[in-house]
Amino acid sequence: MNVYGDDSERLLDELRGDTSDALYHFLQDFINFMGEKKLKPKSIASYFSTLRTYLRSQGIKISSDDVKDLISLPNIIQELRVPLTKDHLKLLLDYSKPDCKALYLTLLSSGMRIGEALSLRKSDFDLSSNLIMITIQGRFTKTKQTRQTYISSEAKSALHRILKNKKDDELVFAKSKNLDASILAEEKTFVNLRKRCNLTEKYPDSSRHIITIYSMRAFFHTEASIVHDEQYANAILSSIFRETFGSLSRT
Repeated sequence: MNVYGDDSERLLDELRGDTSDALYHFLQDFINFMGEKKLKPKSIASYFSTLRTYLRSQGIKISSDDVKDLISLPNIIQELRVPLTKDHLKLLLDYSKPDCKALYLTLLSSGMRIGEALSLRKSDFDLSSNLIMITIQGRFTKTKQTRQTYISSEAKSALHRILKNKKDDELVFAKSKNLDASILAEEKTFVNLRKRCNLTEKYPDSSRHIITIYSMRAFFHTEASIVHDEQYANAILSSIFRETFGSLSRT
């Protein structure tokens, strides 16, 4: 509102006193102005939401129904996500260092978020059977609920060298106890790996790369979605992983 200078308070007074045309003309003019600045639809929607919040703090309430009926926002185009392919995965794994390869195979076969994987300690791994079960502590999950998942035999083999040298309370993948710092470090490592593999393609008219470290979780859900029962999907995912890719990486 500072763009209006000394007229800001006068404008707010006018908007408070008029809940019909003047208010919605002002809002539409704001959106049109953002469009003329060539901002992307998602950015315009974000700015508009911020403006609504500010106006609400000034006693000017705008209902969602009125926004839907009276305001024209640009459509946000949902891009079709490009899935990881077998060739992409093989290339990434072949160029990865052993510790990174173990992390990526774990992400690919478990469906964990990168932050969840980096929070794991050796004690979270149940090594008592052929199929390794991992317990993700609730304080590290998005839902704040503890859950369990499984990994493929290939991930198990890659993890063996790491786990045998760890104490029960030691972090398995992360180099730092600061989770945010660990996530940032892994993102940077993956960016460098992506460059070495020449997998730097971006979505059209976007700064977002097609392949990111988060693509591995998306791969898991694509594979597991063919099985409707979540518990059953977890139990057989190792078999799906092996049957789909076989020996995906060099030892």
